[in-house]
Amino acid sequence: MSIWDGYTSIWSNRKSIWGDPAALSVSFEELAGSPTVSRDMYTMVITRRLKCLWEDVDLLCRELLGQGATLTAPHVFPTAQYCVCTSADYEPFGKCIGQRHYGGSTPTYKEADYEHAIITAGYEVPDFYITSTNLYIEEWFESSAEFLTLPDLELYWAADKTEPLDTTEGPGILVPTLEWHLIYHHVWELPTSILDAVGQVQNTEIISYVTGRTFAANTLLYNPPTFRPQVRGDGLPVWEIEYRLTHRATEWNKFYKRADETPRSIYDGDGTRIKPYTEADWWGDALP
Repeated sequence: MSIWDGYTSIWSNRKSIWGDPAALSVSFEELAGSPTVSRDMYTMVITRRLKCLWEDVDLLCRELLGQGATLTAPHVFPTAQYCVCTSADYEPFGKCIGQRHYGGSTPTYKEADYEHAIITAGYEVPDFYITSTNLYIEEWFESSAEFLTLPDLELYWAADKTEPLDTTEGPGILVPTLEWHLIYHHVWELPTSILDAVGQVQNTEIISYVTGRTFAANTLLYNPPTFRPQVRGDGLPVWEIEYRLTHRATEWNKFYKRADETPRSIYDGDGTRIKPYTEADWWGDALP
């Protein structure tokens, strides 16, 4: 079976992976000459010029980026729904109307005040995907292989069985594997079980968010993840987590006896099946 069997078009999944777009609560108007669009073979960039009240500009920028009062997906461009807002820059519009004071009854900070602001909002096709629960995810795959030396039992150098292989001459084979890298961005809290599943295999089938591929039960091995703290543009602390899951189509708890045989389960003297890799449902606990 090809490692690509079971994949579906990325584009067929677009409607389900954007999540709920940001709701814009701030009134604004779009200026003449906006939007402008730039396309090439691989991406699309849309630039909008928006005018709003100066006192509302920070909130509107955060809502465009999906960083409002709650974490949402970024704002989606109305007529190109595969483009989301990824940048929002603003500047004052019109004359300065005075000073805005901060710091309560004894102001400790003053800032120039204006009636209006102009936001330059950039929309593009992002290199991440957004689930229905507003998780920001990247996926990529790396083909690999595991080298196995097979037992030399009942193997010979000739068909007449006069010359058996000795203990150093067992044949080797390459078993194809696939490394699935799954990167979560803007995670509020680390899952409490993020390290508990290391060395375990998932006992139910899993479907890739991006490609739609289904990984059968007991074929995904959970490797040690990488997690690093980050600070979002609005100052809130979040985590970036990279999971590395190794897929082996023959299942991790089945083994080769001979090169020309299908991998099989192994048992102890009491007839109990031996499973070196614990089979568990860690998908919902170790991942956000």
